[in-house]
Amino acid sequence: MTKTTKSRPAFGATFVSGLWGNKFEDAMNELYSAGNIKRTAQTIIQLEEQHGRFAVGKFNRYLLPHDFDWPAKDGPDAFEKDFMEIPDVLRNRLSEVIRANIHSADPLPIFYRTSENVDQSHDIIVRPFVYQDRVYLGVLYLCPNHKKPT
Repeated sequence: MTKTTKSRPAFGATFVSGLWGNKFEDAMNELYSAGNIKRTAQTIIQLEEQHGRFAVGKFNRYLLPHDFDWPAKDGPDAFEKDFMEIPDVLRNRLSEVIRANIHSADPLPIFYRTSENVDQSHDIIVRPFVYQDRVYLGVLYLCPNHKKPT
Protein backbone atom coordinates (compact mmCIF):
# COMPACT_ATOMS: atom_id res chain seq x y z
CA MET A 1 0.00 0.00 0.00
CA THR A 2 1.38 3.36 -1.02
CA LYS A 3 0.09 6.43 0.70
CA THR A 4 1.33 9.87 -0.10
CA THR A 5 1.56 12.67 2.39
CA LYS A 6 -1.30 15.05 2.82
CA SER A 7 -0.79 18.63 1.80
CA ARG A 8 -2.91 21.72 2.33
CA PRO A 9 -4.25 23.34 -0.83
CA ALA A 10 -3.92 27.00 -1.66
CA PHE A 11 -6.95 29.06 -0.68
CA GLY A 12 -9.69 28.58 -3.22
CA ALA A 13 -8.48 25.24 -4.58
CA THR A 14 -11.11 24.00 -7.00
CA PHE A 15 -10.32 20.34 -7.72
CA VAL A 16 -13.50 18.98 -6.21
CA SER A 17 -15.05 15.56 -6.21
CA GLY A 18 -18.46 16.71 -7.46
CA LEU A 19 -17.04 18.24 -10.63
CA TRP A 20 -14.39 15.69 -11.59
CA GLY A 21 -16.06 12.57 -10.20
CA ASN A 22 -19.03 10.95 -11.91
CA LYS A 23 -18.93 11.15 -15.75
CA PHE A 24 -15.26 12.17 -15.94
CA GLU A 25 -14.26 9.46 -13.48
CA ASP A 26 -16.27 6.89 -15.48
CA ALA A 27 -14.48 7.94 -18.68
CA MET A 28 -11.06 7.55 -17.02
CA ASN A 29 -12.03 4.13 -15.63
CA GLU A 30 -13.08 3.01 -19.10
CA LEU A 31 -9.74 4.12 -20.60
CA TYR A 32 -7.73 2.31 -17.93
CA SER A 33 -10.02 -0.74 -17.66
CA ALA A 34 -8.78 -4.32 -18.03
CA GLY A 35 -10.05 -4.38 -21.63
CA ASN A 36 -8.44 -1.06 -22.60
CA ILE A 37 -5.28 -0.69 -20.49
CA LYS A 38 -2.87 -2.02 -23.14
CA ARG A 39 -4.28 0.24 -25.86
CA THR A 40 -4.26 3.23 -23.48
CA ALA A 41 -0.67 2.43 -22.46
CA GLN A 42 0.43 2.32 -26.11
CA THR A 43 -1.31 5.65 -26.78
CA ILE A 44 0.38 7.25 -23.77
CA ILE A 45 3.80 6.02 -24.89
CA GLN A 46 3.16 7.56 -28.34
CA LEU A 47 2.01 10.81 -26.71
CA GLU A 48 5.24 10.90 -24.69
CA GLU A 49 7.19 10.87 -27.94
CA GLN A 50 5.22 13.93 -29.12
CA HIS A 51 4.65 15.86 -25.87
CA GLY A 52 7.27 14.72 -23.38
CA ARG A 53 7.20 12.62 -20.24
CA PHE A 54 3.85 11.41 -18.88
CA ALA A 55 2.34 13.30 -15.97
CA VAL A 56 -1.05 12.66 -14.43
CA GLY A 57 -3.63 14.86 -16.13
CA LYS A 58 -1.32 15.90 -18.98
CA PHE A 59 -2.75 13.69 -21.74
CA ASN A 60 -6.44 13.51 -20.83
CA ARG A 61 -7.37 15.95 -23.61
CA TYR A 62 -5.82 13.50 -26.11
CA LEU A 63 -7.10 10.30 -24.53
CA LEU A 64 -10.78 11.20 -24.24
CA PRO A 65 -12.98 11.31 -27.35
CA HIS A 66 -13.07 14.67 -29.13
CA ASP A 67 -16.81 14.92 -28.47
CA PHE A 68 -16.43 14.21 -24.73
CA ASP A 69 -18.82 16.41 -22.73
CA TRP A 70 -16.40 17.90 -20.20
CA PRO A 71 -18.04 18.73 -16.85
CA ALA A 72 -16.55 22.24 -16.77
CA LYS A 73 -17.30 25.04 -19.24
CA ASP A 74 -13.67 25.35 -20.39
CA GLY A 75 -13.25 21.60 -20.92
CA PRO A 76 -9.73 20.17 -20.75
CA ASP A 77 -8.22 23.58 -19.95
CA ALA A 78 -10.37 23.79 -16.81
CA PHE A 79 -9.42 20.25 -15.81
CA GLU A 80 -5.70 20.90 -16.20
CA LYS A 81 -5.96 24.17 -14.26
CA ASP A 82 -7.95 22.52 -11.45
CA PHE A 83 -5.65 19.49 -11.39
CA MET A 84 -2.65 21.76 -10.82
CA GLU A 85 -4.24 22.67 -7.46
CA ILE A 86 -3.19 19.23 -6.23
CA PRO A 87 0.22 19.72 -4.60
CA ASP A 88 3.25 18.81 -6.72
CA VAL A 89 4.46 16.14 -4.30
CA LEU A 90 1.19 14.21 -4.71
CA ARG A 91 0.89 14.65 -8.49
CA ASN A 92 4.55 13.77 -9.08
CA ARG A 93 4.42 10.60 -6.97
CA LEU A 94 1.24 9.41 -8.68
CA SER A 95 2.71 10.23 -12.10
CA GLU A 96 5.73 8.05 -11.38
CA VAL A 97 3.58 5.13 -10.19
CA ILE A 98 1.27 5.28 -13.21
CA ARG A 99 4.12 5.83 -15.67
CA ALA A 100 5.96 2.77 -14.32
CA ASN A 101 2.76 0.76 -14.73
CA ILE A 102 2.16 2.05 -18.28
CA HIS A 103 5.72 1.12 -19.31
CA SER A 104 5.57 -2.36 -17.78
CA ALA A 105 5.29 -5.43 -20.01
CA ASP A 106 1.79 -6.17 -18.70
CA PRO A 107 0.26 -2.97 -17.26
CA LEU A 108 -2.32 -3.35 -14.54
CA PRO A 109 -5.74 -1.83 -15.09
CA ILE A 110 -6.36 1.24 -12.95
CA PHE A 111 -9.57 2.06 -11.10
CA TYR A 112 -10.03 5.69 -10.08
CA ARG A 113 -12.32 7.11 -7.42
CA THR A 114 -12.73 10.73 -6.42
CA SER A 115 -14.15 11.76 -3.07
CA GLU A 116 -13.85 14.37 -0.38
CA ASN A 117 -11.25 14.24 2.34
CA VAL A 118 -12.19 14.71 6.01
CA ASP A 119 -10.39 18.06 6.11
CA GLN A 120 -9.38 20.77 3.66
CA SER A 121 -6.35 18.97 2.27
CA HIS A 122 -5.67 16.96 -0.85
CA ASP A 123 -4.56 13.36 -0.54
CA ILE A 124 -4.01 10.51 -2.98
CA ILE A 125 -3.99 6.88 -1.93
CA VAL A 126 -2.74 4.17 -4.29
CA ARG A 127 -3.11 0.50 -3.52
CA PRO A 128 -3.42 -2.74 -5.44
CA PHE A 129 -6.58 -4.80 -5.10
CA VAL A 130 -8.04 -7.91 -6.71
CA TYR A 131 -11.33 -7.92 -8.59
CA GLN A 132 -12.57 -11.00 -10.49
CA ASP A 133 -9.14 -12.65 -10.22
CA ARG A 134 -7.40 -9.64 -11.75
CA VAL A 135 -5.01 -7.28 -9.94
CA TYR A 136 -5.82 -3.59 -10.32
CA LEU A 137 -4.19 -0.41 -9.13
CA GLY A 138 -6.70 1.55 -7.10
CA VAL A 139 -6.28 5.34 -7.03
CA LEU A 140 -8.33 7.36 -4.58
CA TYR A 141 -8.25 11.13 -5.02
CA LEU A 142 -9.34 12.90 -1.85
CA CYS A 143 -10.31 16.49 -2.54
CA PRO A 144 -10.59 19.27 0.06
CA ASN A 145 -13.75 19.07 2.10
CA HIS A 146 -15.13 22.52 2.70
CA LYS A 147 -17.75 21.34 5.18
CA LYS A 148 -16.90 21.76 8.84
CA PRO A 149 -17.65 19.13 11.48
CA THR A 150 -20.61 19.88 13.70
